[in-house]
Amino acid sequence: MNETATLVLWRHGTTDWNTEHRYQGRNADTTLNATGLAQAAAAASGVAAWQPAAIVCSPLTRARQTAAAVEALLGRACTTDDRLAEIDVGAWSGLVVAEAPALDPAFAAARAAGLDYRIGQTGETSMELGARVGEALRDAARDGETTLVVSHGWALQMGTANVLGWDYALSRGLAIMGNCRVSVLTRTRGRWRLDRWNTAG
Repeated sequence: MNETATLVLWRHGTTDWNTEHRYQGRNADTTLNATGLAQAAAAASGVAAWQPAAIVCSPLTRARQTAAAVEALLGRACTTDDRLAEIDVGAWSGLVVAEAPALDPAFAAARAAGLDYRIGQTGETSMELGARVGEALRDAARDGETTLVVSHGWALQMGTANVLGWDYALSRGLAIMGNCRVSVLTRTRGRWRLDRWNTAG
């Protein structure tokens, strides 16, 4: 771990459920809409300019469709890692986000207090999500190389927080990445730093 390893984190493009503010999570394998496909195509050249030696992607279709735009430019296929899938939202899959507090007052209270909470009663907590995505990010890093990681908004935010050793409160300080936006993590001599967050290409 003496050489620098770089992770370029790329959130997938927009889906109809993003636009409708519905819980997708890993439970709903939604696809990019026309806007999302256009976003991926427009951002692909900037992402490809990082010249990643490898592409690792969430197995969900919306992430795979986004990765395909860069695969075509680099002539390199991605590998998938189940650990990069979005948070498990349990019974809330398809639910409009604004409806959740009325269905589960304890969730609303936890959010108001800045506390982590299990999504959809049977899903994951954010810290559980961070642990599995953080593990995937560490495994994706290679000394002296850049790896492109294509995943999801909350997955990348919590995975980044885990890699940096942040608690839940600190993780909430990051604004969620926009669709097809990029963030960059760098590991040097075994220490991680956040070099860029939520930028274009």
